[in-house]
Amino acid sequence: MKLLISILLNAPRDVEPHAVTGFWETWNNPLYQLRLLDALLSLPADTFNFVALPGRRIVTVDDVTIASPTIRALAANVQNHTWNSLELFQVLVRLAGSDSVEIRTCIRDMLDKAIKISAELVHMGLLQVPVCSLGILFLIFLLKLTDLFRTPNGMIYVESTLGSCSPCFLLVIRITS
Repeated sequence: MKLLISILLNAPRDVEPHAVTGFWETWNNPLYQLRLLDALLSLPADTFNFVALPGRRIVTVDDVTIASPTIRALAANVQNHTWNSLELFQVLVRLAGSDSVEIRTCIRDMLDKAIKISAELVHMGLLQVPVCSLGILFLIFLLKLTDLFRTPNGMIYVESTLGSCSPCFLLVIRITS
């Protein structure tokens, strides 16, 4: 694991593609891919963090520059979190379509851990994956997460950024509230 972390963190940033993009590709052994991702995500932030690598983020400071101080504070809490990787969520959604019960269980366990750490970030990550890619497993997670945010304070951050990435979901959430 130390060798893998060293390769990822020390790979040249100006070379395309960066070493981390290998994690976002299709692997011959997707369960091993998920287990490696899970191990990396479980490490302390000072040891490894996907935000330190090139990639697309779910939440950035630019997303909330005109927002209220409360929303900016909420964004600051999640923008440097290792789960703040759109490519990570795209991989999880893609692999959730697998016929393998082991793979789906691994994804569910990973998301359960992520929800305990930052439910808002998981919610926003799933909402930014194209709707046609979402499987039943992820729709269930979205519904569970939406229920978590039924309080006014819980929805303030999600609604503030949701309109720009998925207006359709924002409308559904507001209608069902």
